Amino acid sequence: MGPARWPVHRGRLERLLQAALSQAPDSLSLTTSGSEKRQVRAVTHSLELTLRMVGAEESRTLNRQFRGKDSPTNVLTFGYEPLPTASADLVLCLPVLIEEAQQQGKDVSSHFLHMALHGALHALGHDHQAEAEALAMEDLERTLLARLGIADPYAAG
Repeated sequence: MGPARWPVHRGRLERLLQAALSQAPDSLSLTTSGSEKRQVRAVTHSLELTLRMVGAEESRTLNRQFRGKDSPTNVLTFGYEPLPTASADLVLCLPVLIEEAQQQGKDVSSHFLHMALHGALHALGHDHQAEAEALAMEDLERTLLARLGIADPYAAG
């Protein structure tokens, strides 16, 4: 089998990730040497992402090694630097994304964009371990995807 092709147009992906970055907090809470917290206005935010598509076996290996889960997964985020100049690697497993899209009756391109956004939001500090965090992250994903005309990925369907 030849190399996989990106299932989305690069410009569309860039617009979505730029929208995600626009949702970064305007101020960051910093702890100074005296252990006091103060709000500091962040002048600019940047996000450097490397996106890599892998097959199911490599995704499974990475998921097992870094998350202790012995199965391939749709997206893994490896964050290296936090805001205001975040950097991360996103590893997207195209076979899993295609299978999920088919099972959920979604367009592969839209599902790919959703998972890239999901990974980017993790790189920007969002999480979904607690229910409140998960609901907030899902709302943000819905809002940003709607800007590109992508339907609610969490709607029962």
